[in-house]
Amino acid sequence: WSIYHYPPYVPFQTAPLFYRNVFPEVSDGIQVRNSFSSRDSVLDTHLYLANGAGNPGSGDRNENKGVGARVNAGLSDGLTAGASYYRERDNLDTIRRSLGLHMAVSYDPWRFQTEYATRHNGPEGGVRSFNDSGWYGQLSYDIARWTVAARYDWYDSDGTDARNDRFRTTGAVNYHFAENVVGKIEYSRNESDDPATKDYNEFIASIVVAIGDL
Repeated sequence: WSIYHYPPYVPFQTAPLFYRNVFPEVSDGIQVRNSFSSRDSVLDTHLYLANGAGNPGSGDRNENKGVGARVNAGLSDGLTAGASYYRERDNLDTIRRSLGLHMAVSYDPWRFQTEYATRHNGPEGGVRSFNDSGWYGQLSYDIARWTVAARYDWYDSDGTDARNDRFRTTGAVNYHFAENVVGKIEYSRNESDDPATKDYNEFIASIVVAIGDL
């Protein structure tokens, strides 16, 4: 989510529902990155080794490590696609395997991007395994200094129970005051299949200022 698709300013102020769930947001470790050409495509690859969940670098509590890989291909002008993989065993010996697929299409002034991610969770000790998964589709349109965008996303925290499905529909308008200053308004409708969870709406307004390399 945070590597390939976005410049400093993103159309939305909220991330997709599966963000920070299916894949870890941060991992302590080492990463090797290489970009090279293959036929008419440019491949950007990442391989990394990490401590895994629950193990900060200053207090690693087990000998298990997380391993991951990511590849992104520039298939043609305005079209990129790729995949991600991550595997780790946590301190309770739960094995987690995450797989993600992503694609972005640009045809000025339109831009569409989508991602699907799923994780298999395999606890030890006879506890049942389960999958959690998420998906979103996002479309934006640029008009001079304005950007109008819409996104629909879904996340299921446990595939064995239909009540865990969550959905969010979001609309946003951005105004670019300058290259590094953007005003944003955003409205979201959040819904759940769990009768015990109340549906709700969100409204967010902000001015974002980027500092550093744009």
